[in-house]
Amino acid sequence: MERKELPYHLGTVVEPAGDLGGVQAPDGAIVSRDRLGPGVVEKSSPDGQVRVRWMEAEFDAWMDPEDLRSRGEHSHVISVYRCNGQGHNTLLRHKVVEKAGLDYNWTVELRPKRILRAVRNDGPAWTFQISMFGKNVQPLWPQPPEDEDAEALAAAELAIA
Repeated sequence: MERKELPYHLGTVVEPAGDLGGVQAPDGAIVSRDRLGPGVVEKSSPDGQVRVRWMEAEFDAWMDPEDLRSRGEHSHVISVYRCNGQGHNTLLRHKVVEKAGLDYNWTVELRPKRILRAVRNDGPAWTFQISMFGKNVQPLWPQPPEDEDAEALAAAELAIA
């Protein structure tokens, strides 16, 4: 079998194409497009389908690329959670950013004692302190930031903006 060219790279932020009313969930129910939230391409199959993680609906679905529309080449998702310190995390929102200069999707955890943890979708994580007034974040390391540190800081700031 010949492998089809993947129309979306892994990590691409997508939404249902204009004529798609909903997506079938693993339990068989159809979830309407307005309840899906942004989707992130996670995997591709040899026949050209892509597996999309629908962020708000919290499920994965194999999709035909024709049923999707990219949110833009530079779009990324920042998922923001509040963590209570006992291991319980509550989703606050998914934020799609298009012109922030990010190269990755991020999970940002708002933790007790004004601590913020930014986790890049491929695993590395950074820890910051939120200012007393909650308007900006400060790194907890003394050395000048590297490019990766700068992107983590940008994602953290966008999460609390």
